Amino acid sequence: MNIFTESVLKQQSDPTNSDPYFFSGKSLNDSDRTQLLFDIKMSSSTTVFPATDGRRYSSKWEEKFPWLRYSIQKDAAFCINCLAFCNYKDGDVFTDKGFNDWKNATGSKRGVLLSHNESKTHKQATNKTINYKQIVNKKEKDTCFYLKKL
Repeated sequence: MNIFTESVLKQQSDPTNSDPYFFSGKSLNDSDRTQLLFDIKMSSSTTVFPATDGRRYSSKWEEKFPWLRYSIQKDAAFCINCLAFCNYKDGDVFTDKGFNDWKNATGSKRGVLLSHNESKTHKQATNKTINYKQIVNKKEKDTCFYLKKL
């Protein structure tokens, strides 16, 4: 691994730079959600990720699954939508442990990323993420605004 790659991965692993592992297993407040959903950047296509059994994380997966983020702390991937809005479940692969079964990440038979993307819980979290981002970006008024009008 070259010095540039190590620097990028180290910067990404710093909780102040929003490594998704920093948010796992926690009950998040709005400040945490905002940091998680707006500050975490997609991985660089030039980043070389560590290999496990000859396989490694691919930043290309983030193009198809924009909710996916890599954690250098765990050498694993997390779902930022589910981290932000799903109830914490001990042992859940995308919100607690992190996903690192790179062999089964994609594919029509055992594609875990596609399976997660199509799950009911993930779809609910994605809808909440969209609504939350609209509120934060002031494109939509929050619930308190409407309640004050009553």
